[in-house]
Amino acid sequence: MIIIEQCENAENICQVMHLAFEHYKEDPIPSSALVETPQTIEKELQKGIRVWGGKIDEQLIAIVKIDSQDDGLYFSRLSVIPSMQGHGYAEQFVRFIETQAKMEGKRQVTCKVRSSEEGNIQLYRQLGFEIVAEETIPNILGQKIQTVSMRKVI
Repeated sequence: MIIIEQCENAENICQVMHLAFEHYKEDPIPSSALVETPQTIEKELQKGIRVWGGKIDEQLIAIVKIDSQDDGLYFSRLSVIPSMQGHGYAEQFVRFIETQAKMEGKRQVTCKVRSSEEGNIQLYRQLGFEIVAEETIPNILGQKIQTVSMRKVI
């Protein structure tokens, strides 16, 4: 069983994120998650971004970043290490985020997904999210990425 708790160890957060996004190394537009460092994560934590980690037998196997917005929670970098993907942990994290949003009196949960990540888009749709916008955004390296913004009203 996965235990989800707040995580502030930037080194561990970075390690899980890099493992989860490793498949983007060969992508024509690599994920900017791969250039994040413990230092960049520390800066985000200092700015109020929360990171929740999922552990199994005390081993961190997943993380997600959450940013509080006026009427909702925005999540990003939902990361599950490759050996643990396909076991429903991403869905458990999304359900956790929804519960957290309700506890904080928020009305919605939002995220952005690369348009090419059809599996992720399908997962979020199955969980009740809808596409509310399509846009091209620059990553940290200035490359343009096609994305969709997804939202679930809770």
